[in-house]
Amino acid sequence: MLNTIKNIADGWLRHSMNVWLKKYKPSKEIQTYLDDRFSVCMSCDHMSVMNYPGFNKDFRFCGKCKCAFPSLIFAYRKECPQRKWGAIPDDIK
Repeated sequence: MLNTIKNIADGWLRHSMNVWLKKYKPSKEIQTYLDDRFSVCMSCDHMSVMNYPGFNKDFRFCGKCKCAFPSLIFAYRKECPQRKWGAIPDDIK
């Protein structure tokens, strides 16, 4: 459970830094992993979409692990519950 919380926090932090602050730029090696994860998730049958009343936006999440998308792809130690992608190795920065 603690690892799940850490993965969610790590993913949201990196996602917010990448999208909202525009100050965090992953290395080319990391970006390759992120791009692969994004493609796999977008084509996965478990990708779910939910629309909350009052919001004019769809929210995507993994139907298996319930992590928010796309922040889940930014959690470097996270592994897909369907084993479609694994953790990004620690030696890749």
